[in-house]
Amino acid sequence: MPAGYTPVPFALPARDNARPPPSYELQARTRPEEQCGQRVGRRFRAIGRVPGIIYGNGPPRGDGVILGREHPENKRVMITTDHDDLQREIRNNKNPWGGHSVESRVYSITMETDCPEAELKEGDTLQCIPRHLMMHPVANQVISCNFLRYWPGRVLSVPISPINEELSVALKRGAFILKQNRFAKITVEEGAPIPEKIELECDGLTLKDKIRRSRLILPDGCSWAKDVTESFLVGSVYGRAKTAGAEP
Repeated sequence: MPAGYTPVPFALPARDNARPPPSYELQARTRPEEQCGQRVGRRFRAIGRVPGIIYGNGPPRGDGVILGREHPENKRVMITTDHDDLQREIRNNKNPWGGHSVESRVYSITMETDCPEAELKEGDTLQCIPRHLMMHPVANQVISCNFLRYWPGRVLSVPISPINEELSVALKRGAFILKQNRFAKITVEEGAPIPEKIELECDGLTLKDKIRRSRLILPDGCSWAKDVTESFLVGSVYGRAKTAGAEP
């Protein structure tokens, strides 16, 4: 090594592993009613499109009357969406407790083509929730995805996310929560933000505890659906007594 030479430490460039935030926006193209079936679906997927439909009734009118399916605003719309955009949303919205939390998100779908049957024009937007998501069992790629029309007051299934697990002695010593329900159904008032998750307070959980609705933190502007009663069971705490620190 020559005199006066100072070695320069080698360092790899920093990598940004952060995933991009979900966009909550998708583009869709309409297709004729006769373009349906497995063969047509394979042709769409071969060119990077995912077949699906937009369905569901719109919001009730001021007098409380819900328009029927034959009304243009409630008619079924045959669509295709971009595979890469939809796959990105599925990948970025995974529920830590299992399942696809993308089905709990409300997306603004912009129409790229006209649909005279449903009185939709190019550039119109619809608020929808992904439904009936089908994934390939081996490739883990989206095969088809439908969309349900959304309006404030419609029931949403929001994923449950535990917090303060380190404050539970049982969970710190190896116990775990045996999940019975990974999602909780809520309704959101008009103007209130749609929550991405329902937090589960784990502070003070002990072995063999039954976790009920009282431990779920309901965000402002939201209310529980009718079937989420006070006895709603989220799960139970299981584990070995020696490792979980249970009293003898």
